[in-house]
Amino acid sequence: RCPRWVSYLGLPATAFPCGFAEGLPVAGQLIGRPFSEGKLLGIVDAYQRVTAWHRQTPGIKAAAAK
Repeated sequence: RCPRWVSYLGLPATAFPCGFAEGLPVAGQLIGRPFSEGKLLGIVDAYQRVTAWHRQTPGIKAAAAK
């Protein structure tokens, strides 16, 4: 419900993994100007080249034990 206004305005947006908080994944979101999809994807691609968050998975042992 929070990013709904982005769709209403027709702006390009993307979400990407950027870490963990208390064992749960955290995502970042970028919102661009109209027709800037390529730029947004380039930024996320550059971020993923220098980090490894998109390759990590959260532990499921704690959740499965409950």
